[in-house]
Amino acid sequence: MQSEKKHQMWLDYSRLIAIMLVIINHSNEQININPLGKSSILLEFMGRMGVPIFLILTGYLMINREYSKQNIIHKFVKNNLLNICYSAVFWTVVFSFYDFFFLQANTDDLIKDLIFQQRPLPQMWYIQILPVIYAFIPLLSLVKNKLPSYLRGIFIVGTIMLSVGGYISTFTDNKYIPFQWNFNGSWSLVFVMISLMFFGSYLDKFANKKIYTTFIVGNSMLILFLSVPLFMHLPLQNIFANFWYDQPLIFISGATISVFLYVVLNSVTIQTRNNLIFQKLITLLAKLSYAVYVLHYVILLTVIKLINPSHGIKNTLLLAAIVIVLSFAVAYILSKIPKLPKFIFLIKK
Repeated sequence: MQSEKKHQMWLDYSRLIAIMLVIINHSNEQININPLGKSSILLEFMGRMGVPIFLILTGYLMINREYSKQNIIHKFVKNNLLNICYSAVFWTVVFSFYDFFFLQANTDDLIKDLIFQQRPLPQMWYIQILPVIYAFIPLLSLVKNKLPSYLRGIFIVGTIMLSVGGYISTFTDNKYIPFQWNFNGSWSLVFVMISLMFFGSYLDKFANKKIYTTFIVGNSMLILFLSVPLFMHLPLQNIFANFWYDQPLIFISGATISVFLYVVLNSVTIQTRNNLIFQKLITLLAKLSYAVYVLHYVILLTVIKLINPSHGIKNTLLLAAIVIVLSFAVAYILSKIPKLPKFIFLIKK
C-alpha cells in the first residue's frame, strides 16, 4: 500500500469543480425554488454532485495509505481526525451565535444549535458529520488490506439494499417497502458516505481503459432507467425533496462523474503541466476549498440581502458566480492571518 500519494493536479481541479457545484446548489435553493421548475431540478441534481466528489477524492487520497503502525495512526489522529473534530465544534459555536444575532434565532434554537440538535446553517451537516466519517478511514484501510473481498461484499450488498429500499420508498411515497429495507436516517447517510470513500480508494482501477467506458456507459444507462419513472410519476416537489445523498440517483451519479473527472482532468493536467503559474493558482484555490465551503453560506445570505436577485436559472448562476469569487477572496484573506489555527480551515501549509 502507498504511504502517501504525490501531488496530482487533477485533484485540485476536481476540488474546485466540487465546491463550485455546492455553491450553485445552495444558490439555487435560495432563489430558484418558488415556483419550482425543471431548471431548478436540474441545478439541484448538478449541485448534489459536489459532496460525492469530495468524499471519493478523500477515499482516493486517504484509504490507500499505510495505517498498520501505531505512530502512523497517532499521526492521522493528530493531523487529521482531531483537526476535523475541532473544526466541527468551532464552526458550530460560531454559526450558532451568527444564527442567533443575525438571523433572529431564539434562545431555544441557539441551545439546540450548540448541542448539535439542529444545524445553525445548512452546510453544517457535512462539517458535523465529517469526524464520524474520518474515524472509519484507518479501519477501512486495514480491513481492505487484510480482507478486501469481505469488505467489498459488505458495501456492495449494503448499497444495493439501500438503493432498492430508498428508490422504492421515494417512488411509492414511503409505501410498500419492508421496514427492514427502509434505511432512512442519519446512519444510512453515514454508510453511503463511507461507501463513496471506499469507492474512491479504487478510483484508479475504475478509470482503467478496459473498465472506464463500460462503467460510464453502464452507469449512465442505470441513471436514465432510475430517473425516467420518477419524473413521469412524481411531482417536481417530491423529486426535489428526495435529492439527498443517500439516494441512488445521487451517489451513482457522483461515482460516475468522479471517474469521468479522473480520466479527463488527468489528460488536461498533462497538457497544461508547463504552465507553472496557472498550476500554482489552481493549487492555491484548491487548498481553500474547505474554507470556502465553511464560509460560503454566510456570504450567500449577505449577497442575497444586498442585491435581492430575481428568480431564474441565469440569476442563480450569476449569484453563484459572485458568491464563488467573494468566498475565495475572503477565505484567502482570512488564511493569511498570522498563527491561524490549522483546524479553522484545514489548510495544509
